[in-house]
Amino acid sequence: MAVKSQSPPLHHQFLSTTPNDYTSDIESIDQEVSSSLLTKYYFNHKGSSKWVSTWVQCAVSTSALLLSSQLVFTLILSAIIVKQKITFSNLNSVILITMSSIILALNSSHEKPQGLTQKDYFIGFSCTIGAGLLFSLYLPLMEKIYERVYCYGMVMEMQLVMEIAATVLATGGMVYKGGFSEMKEEADRVFDKGNTFYWVTVVLSVVTWQCCFMGTAGMVFLTSSLTGGVSATALLSMNVLAGWLVYHDAFKGFKIVATVLCIWGFCSYVYGMYIKREQEEEAKRRNSSGGTTTELIPNGNRMVV
Repeated sequence: MAVKSQSPPLHHQFLSTTPNDYTSDIESIDQEVSSSLLTKYYFNHKGSSKWVSTWVQCAVSTSALLLSSQLVFTLILSAIIVKQKITFSNLNSVILITMSSIILALNSSHEKPQGLTQKDYFIGFSCTIGAGLLFSLYLPLMEKIYERVYCYGMVMEMQLVMEIAATVLATGGMVYKGGFSEMKEEADRVFDKGNTFYWVTVVLSVVTWQCCFMGTAGMVFLTSSLTGGVSATALLSMNVLAGWLVYHDAFKGFKIVATVLCIWGFCSYVYGMYIKREQEEEAKRRNSSGGTTTELIPNGNRMVV
């Protein structure tokens, strides 16, 4: 019995080329690590403008690793919104990566900037967790929307429109509050690598982070919201390793344990994906040999573990 879907509109057929999930994985790794290192370069050289932080985000830090706590909520909300099946592999992965974030949180008190009050610290901590919760809601909602999307190109169009809208809104606020004047002053007088390096760093950071967000959207479309969340969180450990290699950040003790747990959790998830793929291939072979033809119309080559 053939299962067919409505053909996409003609104006979208030229966008129907879909990369596989492995290509998207590689692109996400390159984009997130590059954007994180560029952003850390900005802050390492005395950059501190809140307006730059409005355009980009820093993910080579313990505070950003706390965002991995969103995985628990992503799993729960995915099960509710898109009927994500909870298996041993994805549950094990979520538990390990969440343990990783808890270890980092318990060991992060010595990394507070001097003069930061306990109240401000917990406000920042709560905001970080809140951002993780919003992200955990965003992923399954986008997966639900992508169920009605015809091709990968449409996903990129949607993400591009959202990013342009967000950038225009942020830029409008910067113009109204004199953010560009503040950035110009920082480039001329504060940033210790000079004006040219300042603007190159800011522009490249903005571009690479937007590409990173587009890669996450593509990952959700090609696989699932949980896969996108697990991949993005696991890449944070690679950012820590990259920060250690490039900027010689401290990397010992609890950070090593947390990173190992994060990588272990990611490997557990990937193994579950492999087993699921093998089971699907075996089912197809059995159907084919039994004389039954089943035509599956995938939503962007999606594979849900």
